[in-house]
Amino acid sequence: MLYLLLLSNILCAVLLGYIAFAMVRSIASGAPFIPTLRRHLEPIVRMADLRPDDIVIELGSGDGRFCIAAAKAGVRRAVGYDISRPLVWWARQTATREGVADRAQFERGNIMRTDCSGATLIYLYLMPRITNALAEGPLRSLRPGARVLTAAFPIDTAANPQFRLVRSELFGSVRAFLYVRV
Repeated sequence: MLYLLLLSNILCAVLLGYIAFAMVRSIASGAPFIPTLRRHLEPIVRMADLRPDDIVIELGSGDGRFCIAAAKAGVRRAVGYDISRPLVWWARQTATREGVADRAQFERGNIMRTDCSGATLIYLYLMPRITNALAEGPLRSLRPGARVLTAAFPIDTAANPQFRLVRSELFGSVRAFLYVRV
């Protein structure tokens, strides 16, 4: 029994160390893992005005909480992309535990190379440089009418006129911005 307890403690320490390493690496990449606070998640999900036929993509999904919330809200499909293996693994475990793994999937990959063309809603909680690089890159493939919801940092619409700000709301200390692709 003592052996199992020791082994489980060692495994937990290794996993926590790996997650800490991934977090430090994400900060160095310019896209740190800063999750949407749980108290802000529900109002941000409401702001997204999710629909049953929505295909949601979260770029920089971290632990997957927005995709999981979207799947629970009844969207057709939610896919999160993140570069961190441990965070993708954690998001998959959470989706399974929450009973939405059939509608919330998570993939490891470079968000700058993600095909967003089929999405009806994109969610981002990324630094301004990355948000605007996505607007100038992968988000250009969105169809007219697709929505982009960003937390904390707006899209520079002067440099990216293909996005029109529809709504902005403050949730505690975080402002969210909802855009539509024109």
